[in-house]
Amino acid sequence: MWFHEGLAVVVSKLPNHSDEKLREAEKLGLPIPQRIGELGDFQAWSNALNEYQNSKGINVIYSAAGHEVREWLKRVGQQGLLELIEGVNSGEKFTAAYDRIAERTVADAQKQRAAQP
Repeated sequence: MWFHEGLAVVVSKLPNHSDEKLREAEKLGLPIPQRIGELGDFQAWSNALNEYQNSKGINVIYSAAGHEVREWLKRVGQQGLLELIEGVNSGEKFTAAYDRIAERTVADAQKQRAAQP
């Protein structure tokens, strides 16, 4: 649930779910979910939406999901997103595909850095 909501946040570019809003929530000391990946099903997502409501009206759940997806997309790019979709369509579990692509991308970056003079 968190990934497709986070992806919708990224695509929509809504300022009320931006990284700036997430930083604002952090500065205000508002609780922020630390394990956004655990909000995979509808019930967990709904519970978190209720649990993380705050008097400032900042939706930290959507902002955190958008942040996680933005960071992941920076690392894996469009090709990684397409690979994720293909993997899931082929029957691979979402979490396994997501982690595999992220880990491979990190390993590739480390190899590139090591190869630089």
